[in-house]
This record gives sequence, structure tokens and C-alpha cells, in this order.
Amino acid sequence: MNLTVSLVIELNKPLVLVTKEIEKLQKKVMSMCCQMRLAGGTILNIKQAKLLSASTSEQHIAMLRKIKRLTMPGFVLFDRSDFLQNHFQELIVRHKADESVTDEPQLLDAWLDFAALKYKAVPQLGEEQNEPDENTPADWEYIAKPNPGYLVPLMTGYKAISDLYDPGSVLNTRDEITPSRFVEAIHSIGEWKGIHSLKDLHDVIWRYQHDDQWYLCKQNCSSATNEAVEPQVLKTQQNQTLNFNEALNLF
Repeated sequence: MNLTVSLVIELNKPLVLVTKEIEKLQKKVMSMCCQMRLAGGTILNIKQAKLLSASTSEQHIAMLRKIKRLTMPGFVLFDRSDFLQNHFQELIVRHKADESVTDEPQLLDAWLDFAALKYKAVPQLGEEQNEPDENTPADWEYIAKPNPGYLVPLMTGYKAISDLYDPGSVLNTRDEITPSRFVEAIHSIGEWKGIHSLKDLHDVIWRYQHDDQWYLCKQNCSSATNEAVEPQVLKTQQNQTLNFNEALNLF
């Protein structure tokens, strides 16, 4: 398939750049992106790379307007894990109220109600027929998802299923200097919405969050992803600014 993507990336530190350095950084980003892959596919063309900044609330509003102009007519992905959790609780309540159902609902059942395309057969009973049989005709009706909207299944991270191994102790890893562990995928629910409906950019920025055995990508969380693990280190980093050469070294 041919996929067109507008990608907004958040900087975790402020930059101190003059106009010429901004232009040079944008060209550097363009050059590096052309050498990368997106969703496993080859990047054929990049229209532009722009570095946007804002400090005051008025500047953030103006920056959001500019991002909308650059990305329309596009869609933005929202985290709807709350939909999944609420639907799961509803299934549990229904199960307790209906004694004829013996199998207790699982979280996977709630997720499949969002992820699967479901239909149900509505029997067309005859005049003297109380129960359908194998010869009874039926109409197939679409079962709507638990919530309205363009809802899709998505993968949001990993959960550890093993201990953390020392560098070099596991064969065939990518390098011998990084600790490694075995993980399994974590799935959730997302919703695509038109970029024109976006009210706050911070609502849709996906940030990495690591908490013990969980390696997640989440919205509406602090950009200080490891705050619970290294609060003192991160607090120091947040007060720093990057100059041009330091910014280039990050790439």
C-alpha cells in the first residue's frame, strides 16, 4: 500500500538555536528520515521537516493551528483504553446478573468486542414455530462496537515475562552492551479522529513509560517517562537546554 503520514515528534528538552541552525537541523532530520523505514516500508518522499516551538499559552494555540494546517486532512490516534476497561466491567456486571451464563468474562472477551467484526443471526420463525431449528431462515445483523467512533485495535507496548538478563548473556541479541529480557505484546483500543477536532496537542502525544515489568506507549502521561525510577536524574535533565551541536548528536 501507499501510505502518507504526518509525524509530530515532541522534544524532551528545549533547544537554543539561531535561524541558520534551525534550517540546518531541519535538513539533517530530512536526510536521516530518508534513510529510515516507516511501518516496515520504504520512505519514498518527504515534503518538509519543520521545527516548531512555543512558550506561552498564546504561542501554543498558534502552534496547534499551524500543525493542523500542515496535517489536514488527516486523522490523529487517541488512546481509548478507558473504553476497554469500562466495557469489561459492564460484562462482569451482566455476568453476575445472568445466572444462565456460566463462563466468567475475560478481558480478552471485552477486547474482541472492539477488535472483531461480529454479526448475529435473527431467526425468522414461522407462524407455529416457537424455537428455531437447522432449517429456519435467519437475517444476519451487524453487532455494533460497545462505543461509537472509528475504533481500532492497537498494540501499546510490552510486558516482561522473564528476568532482566545481563548484557551478553542471551545469544543472538542486537548488541552485547544492553540488558535484555523476554516480553509479550500488550494490546488496547484506539480511536481515529479528524485532526480538526484536536483541542490540545498534549492530549495526543504518545510517550514511552517504563514501570518495572511494563514497557508502554501512552497518552496523557508525563514526558519524564522514568520519573519513578530516577527522579533526581530526570529533574536535573529537565532544567537543561540543548545547543545546536548537542541536538545533532542526539541523532
